Amino acid sequence: MTDDDKFDVDAILETFDMMPAEFIRSGFKMLNPMGDVSQAQSLLQNVSNPGWLVGYKAMNRWASEWLPLPKQFFRGWVRHFYQGNELFQGKFRVLGETVNLRDITMPILAVGASRDDIVPPGSARALIDSVGSTDKQFLELEGGHISVIAGRRAQQQVWPALLQWLKDHDD
Repeated sequence: MTDDDKFDVDAILETFDMMPAEFIRSGFKMLNPMGDVSQAQSLLQNVSNPGWLVGYKAMNRWASEWLPLPKQFFRGWVRHFYQGNELFQGKFRVLGETVNLRDITMPILAVGASRDDIVPPGSARALIDSVGSTDKQFLELEGGHISVIAGRRAQQQVWPALLQWLKDHDD
């Protein structure tokens, strides 16, 4: 969707002082066009469950709060991470220094979500496979990009696994 030949980030940003929040929201919605239908279906199935509704309302409110982005940040993000894939390719620079994922040798735990449209599990796994650490673990859990960390099951799935990993790596 953001390939150089399909997405001219400069042409878009020439028009705006900030990247409009609605454009950003629309881009994420295009990753999963049926997401809103699925969400409405879940709401209909659980409308009589007050506990479920509390979580739904909180997550829905948070997920609906989009902000515009400064255009230089947006331009850099698109060019470096989406179009150039520079971090994975060993070309991304921070303060003039090239970031090499192989130089990361500390223990790493990465959590991926089975239904993540933003960072699919294969992409998250490829990134952790690229680091130089010999002590690395990839944990794929049921859920979406945000729900895996902040959703209803996060307290039962993610947080105990994270706590155990931290205990195991407490020197």
